[in-house]
Amino acid sequence: MKKLLILFAVILFGVSATYAQGVWTLNVSWDDSSCDNCTNGYFEVVFSIYDDANSVAIYTNQTISNIDLTESDIDISVPLVESNCDKESETYIPSYSIQVAVYMYCYYGLVPEVICSKSGGDTGVSCYTFYNTTVEVDVGALIPVEK
Repeated sequence: MKKLLILFAVILFGVSATYAQGVWTLNVSWDDSSCDNCTNGYFEVVFSIYDDANSVAIYTNQTISNIDLTESDIDISVPLVESNCDKESETYIPSYSIQVAVYMYCYYGLVPEVICSKSGGDTGVSCYTFYNTTVEVDVGALIPVEK
């Protein structure tokens, strides 16, 4: 019985240590229903995260490409935000602005063309928010690109 209690305590400690690590994830979502039907292409997400309070760029124009056309969102791990939040040398408590752009590419030949896009963002996002939840940015309906 004593061994069982020790095993349970070890498992509980391991689960709590894993949970205590925080979320540090950005979720970007979009709606492509207004775009032309494309069967051969992909989505691309470009994001930037800036610490407005301390004038520090955390991520600048980071690109995630080749996202399957069946997707309507993506979770992005942002460990550099965690590193920035852990700094004790910051002058001010970090406050983040997030900018994202979503592009839908379609192959009509050898080179893919952007057929839809939309950008969006959020401001005033805290370390507490990044630690406790997935930060969500929904850019909404993608807008067809005029040709």
